[in-house]
Amino acid sequence: MEFKEYKGEIIVGITLIILLFLLINPFSVVMFSKTSMLILGITIAGIIFFTSLILSEKTWDERERHRFFAVGNIGYFSGVAVLTVGIALQSFQHSLDTWLGAALIAMVLGRVVASMYYKHKH
Repeated sequence: MEFKEYKGEIIVGITLIILLFLLINPFSVVMFSKTSMLILGITIAGIIFFTSLILSEKTWDERERHRFFAVGNIGYFSGVAVLTVGIALQSFQHSLDTWLGAALIAMVLGRVVASMYYKHKH
């Protein structure tokens, strides 16, 4: 595995993690609403760029195709796990944020609809 193969994904991924950390602001580092809005805009642009990197990825043989699907499954499982833990923790605190549930529903429905579509198409 060479770094230059994944350089774009690594740089964009690390940048997004830093921006999301600043946006969450756990240590009250960012205090002004203008700065928060700037960080939000940069984060959204970064997520769009990261998505374009993922969608432009090509598979050439069976091994690459298997890796591509495995990476997608691990990413999906990670998202579902984090959202489920967030829902459980917020439910115990009696302050469930509806966006957590909506995000989990969107992930599950997206997976089901995509699965049905590709089984019907191929």
